[in-house]
Amino acid sequence: IPAYQGRFHHALQVLDDGLAADRIEQTESQWSAQKHLSKALIYEEKNNLSLALREMETYIEIYGRIDPEEKVAGRPTYARLLALNKEFAKASQVAEAVKSAIDTSQIFMYWYALGCIELAKGTLETSLAEFQKAAHAVPDFAQHYMLASAYLEAGKLGESVTEFEKVLSRYDSERASLPIWAVKAHYLLGLAYEKSGWTKKAIEKYEEFLDIWKDADPGLKDVEDAKMRLARLKAKS
Repeated sequence: IPAYQGRFHHALQVLDDGLAADRIEQTESQWSAQKHLSKALIYEEKNNLSLALREMETYIEIYGRIDPEEKVAGRPTYARLLALNKEFAKASQVAEAVKSAIDTSQIFMYWYALGCIELAKGTLETSLAEFQKAAHAVPDFAQHYMLASAYLEAGKLGESVTEFEKVLSRYDSERASLPIWAVKAHYLLGLAYEKSGWTKKAIEKYEEFLDIWKDADPGLKDVEDAKMRLARLKAKS
């Protein structure tokens, strides 16, 4: 809940308290691993990729101990974070390891990882091609969120609007498991509306985003940007 509200400092405290309880109880499960994944996504949003990568590596290590046969868990996200950190060679190695560990029914995970790597490199058309394949294969929130984000970065505003509206119309466990993206989709859709000249819709989305993150940690870049854009649009209208 605090992560959904942009209260990342509090969210990290809750997760650390949970991990401390796990250590006291000497339990290690998928839920222990999940706490580290949640921490990684928070550190990514705080623009601390070194800590995000450390948490993802811990997630993968724990999952490996719980289920030694599991060779994929967390790795597409790990590849994405490595690419954001400009570690492209290592990210590609992780993506290829994913490909070698899955069957054809899971190939979308490999396409997703490739799309993230190419997006971080700035090769937008290649990135879009990979995300389109992944999103066509499964209706998962993450696949369509990343496709919508790539469309926005590539200036394909109509396609971006369509995809962001689609992800925001979904209310399921996967969206709930990605609380930061679930809220940022409002902000990014606002950007797509604004760039499309749809001022009223942009204002509505920025207001929705800022209402959810009204108690967010101070200094968050997207919050400051949304406030600036909202004030400018309201002044014009």
